[in-house]
Amino acid sequence: MNTRHYHGRRYAMVQSFAVLVCMTSAHAQVGKEPSLPTVVVTGTRFEDGIGHDPVRTSVITAEEIMRSGARFLGEVLERQTSIQLIDNSGSPNRQIDLRGFGMTGDQNTLILLDGQRITENELASADLASIPLDAVERIEIIRGSVAVLYGRGATGGTINIITKKNTRGTTSAMLGATAGSFNTLGAKASANISSDRFGLSVFAEKTDSDNYRLNNKLRQENITATLSYRGDNGPFTLRYSGGNQYLGLPGARTAQELLTARRDAKYPTDYSQLDTARLALGTEQKIGQIFFGLDLTHRGRDATAVLYGQDANLTNTLANSVSPRLRIPFDVGRTYHSLVVGVDWDRWTWDFRNTVSMPSPSATAIQRNSAAYFRHTIDLPTETTIALGARAHRVSTDARDGAYDGTQIRNVSASEFAIKQGLIEGFTLNAKVGTSFRIQTVDELRGFGFSALSILEPQTSRDIDLGLIYQGGYGFFGVTAFQYRINDEILYNPYSFTNVNLPPTERRGVEFEGRWEAAKTLSADGNFTITDAKFIGGSFNGSPVAGNELPLTPRYKAALSINWLPDPSTRVVVRATYLGESRMDNDQLNTSSFRRPAFTILDLLCMYQIERWQLRASVQNLLNEKYFSYGVISTTSQTYNAYPAAGRNVLFTAERQF
Repeated sequence: MNTRHYHGRRYAMVQSFAVLVCMTSAHAQVGKEPSLPTVVVTGTRFEDGIGHDPVRTSVITAEEIMRSGARFLGEVLERQTSIQLIDNSGSPNRQIDLRGFGMTGDQNTLILLDGQRITENELASADLASIPLDAVERIEIIRGSVAVLYGRGATGGTINIITKKNTRGTTSAMLGATAGSFNTLGAKASANISSDRFGLSVFAEKTDSDNYRLNNKLRQENITATLSYRGDNGPFTLRYSGGNQYLGLPGARTAQELLTARRDAKYPTDYSQLDTARLALGTEQKIGQIFFGLDLTHRGRDATAVLYGQDANLTNTLANSVSPRLRIPFDVGRTYHSLVVGVDWDRWTWDFRNTVSMPSPSATAIQRNSAAYFRHTIDLPTETTIALGARAHRVSTDARDGAYDGTQIRNVSASEFAIKQGLIEGFTLNAKVGTSFRIQTVDELRGFGFSALSILEPQTSRDIDLGLIYQGGYGFFGVTAFQYRINDEILYNPYSFTNVNLPPTERRGVEFEGRWEAAKTLSADGNFTITDAKFIGGSFNGSPVAGNELPLTPRYKAALSINWLPDPSTRVVVRATYLGESRMDNDQLNTSSFRRPAFTILDLLCMYQIERWQLRASVQNLLNEKYFSYGVISTTSQTYNAYPAAGRNVLFTAERQF
């Protein structure tokens, strides 16, 4: 059989079926889910928060995730305000950058799973691919630092993935299958059984795909299981989640190869494997008028990467954390108060081995974090809510390899003052000022030896947010201005091959977002961000850089989504995402003539439901845009390398509820 022709026919059949589903209609319901009160927990670390928190939280619901047409969580996030994803491997675990931190976006954007950290202390993306999409109840996004409550690495913002809870007294199940371009096949299943007191839910997925490029095959398996007990004073929850991933690593393409052989592989035998496991026990108990919360978590990560056909890197990490906290509500006259106090402890161990002894064949590190914090929220009768808080944080890192054995201890802090003021009907003003910090990752400390342990300092930031929100009967509109003044930002210097503290930098910008309910059958939502990221003084590699643009931070980002319900059984979603041009990685000196080009991606999703069946068909990158999200210049010659993103692709999903 001619394989090329076979795959071409298969692609055409799937694409035709996608269009067919869009054109089909019948008597069933895929309209909006029943409107239920949204509980937001990220801004207080308690489910039963004050309800008028001055720090605004954006919520992506399960329905919005479903109609995104995404295969993995990263694809849901990249359409959100001020979020860009950087892809340099074809992995579903792409680097997440919130508010323009470029290559260190992962280290400045905190990822939580049910309120617990899954961002690691290494230069690796959080393993979002190990979380089944169907297990997610909602995603909460806070733009701007929440360092008082969560500590390090939250300067750009915090993304909290909340998994589904058992519904009291219900039993349900689901089976599903997917098929699409690049020989993509998948299966998924879920089950939920719950009595008045106990509940058990399980979600599992498996995906196999050749992906867009040669030697970029993906095999992803994941599972999430939740066991809960509903006590008289509050719930106890035990959660397990884990994943296994195999990924071929094709390597970068040169500028010429992007034109002539963009889908080929530079390294035909390189690959990576990732195994993750997370176990969390949590509770929130009401004792009198006081709420007590406790989370005990354990997570492990085993990663293997075979590079250049011979260099095998093996990394094992383990993390344990304990997070007790109290929420104390009380009234003083006509004002309502909510005081949250807590402590965090965690211990993170890292063990590294490789087959090339540079600088040594093995290395180990242990990081210990301990912190205490408070956050006091006051709700005044004048439609005013005020919050103030502070955090004291101590981090100790012990590191050892063949050339170095040492300890680094640093004491850092965070603070916050926020206010929310109701104005005329429908309008609300939000403002926040504070400080935040980021601790060096073990990879940044090591470089070519742990000597940086005595050199690198934590990154600190002074943060300002000011926003105006309108919420009315036809939708909402919001505008937010933000600014970060950052000292000792941590970044790789391609000239010295070391990680360094940068001279002062600044990020500032304006975010516009809104949703318009034009009719019961037609709505639109969109966002637009302007970001200015630059050096504000000092020198880099001996050259002055004040006013220079920071790499991989586009000035403009925009997204627009139109939702149409031609009848109660059918939904059509058209989505466009635009990312403006930016400096490429390594171009801190702003001397390269090459820039990462701007691009626009158009996606189409169609959903059709009849009785217990739901069919979804999506076409991503409908116009077959040839683009890349990550490019790096050479510091020794006038050229660059890049990682081409996928062209047009189709995915079809069928689900049956039981």
